Amino acid sequence: SSVTVSRYSGPPRMFLTAPQTSLVWGAATKPLRDGLNAVPEQTLFPGLAVVLLALAGLGWSGWPRALRIGLGLAVLALAVLSLGFQQHGIGAWLPYRVLYEVVPGWRGIRVPGRLHTLTTLALALLAAAGAARLLAATARRRILPSVAGALLLACVVAEGAGVRVGHDGQALAAYPHPRVPAQPARVSGLPAPLLQLPTAPDDNRRYLVWSTDGFAPMVNGRSSFEPRFFAEAIARTRCFPDPASLAYLRGAGVGSVVIHTELQLAPRPAGCGPPSDVREVRRGPLLIVRIRR
Repeated sequence: SSVTVSRYSGPPRMFLTAPQTSLVWGAATKPLRDGLNAVPEQTLFPGLAVVLLALAGLGWSGWPRALRIGLGLAVLALAVLSLGFQQHGIGAWLPYRVLYEVVPGWRGIRVPGRLHTLTTLALALLAAAGAARLLAATARRRILPSVAGALLLACVVAEGAGVRVGHDGQALAAYPHPRVPAQPARVSGLPAPLLQLPTAPDDNRRYLVWSTDGFAPMVNGRSSFEPRFFAEAIARTRCFPDPASLAYLRGAGVGSVVIHTELQLAPRPAGCGPPSDVREVRRGPLLIVRIRR
């Protein structure tokens, strides 16, 4: 909705605000970060080195003028679109609002700041021109080009480095790096599509990662937008394995239901009918029910 988009939209100071995980700029831009509605979606600072190099590249005659002007205009246009729009005041008339109301597909973009990815790509191209300009200016000196290139690389790497931080903003250097949960057992070879239970958001994220092992088709997914079919599937299978849920899954073409017994399973709601007599197959901690068609 427009309310959601406006919540993730923000003021121009977003372009000077880095996330708290930024090694160089995280602490320095904290005052700018305070008061933003949606952190980190509104932390769009690309880094000082990239901006300075892009400005240098914008004025370098070593690249065609039309290309440099086009990239510069692209940076400005995409940056303005990244602001999104507000519900009231001058911010309600920003260009993003016109695209949101008129152009098909724009209502599917929940966070306008996602467009900043394209802004940084255009900046990166201009920064490449700026780096080439700097190296060209030092080409006649023996060691300066190598030193200049090393310094540019160090600046860009330092600004792009991050540090793990906790909810209180303190570094978590003493904590082990998080690891992706290991798949309890393989689900390859089962009749697909699969419905994996439970279906809490964090559980669905795990299934998406595990699905890379063979990419078996499945009903589960995770997104900021919940498709109607997925919402209906979750609602219609709360009483699984009662006859109604089995009939629904059979009609939807689901091949197997995979129950992860090691995860927190939601209790069957009150009022569910008696469970059907289904054939269950164990595969490690997985309980597998094949849907007969």
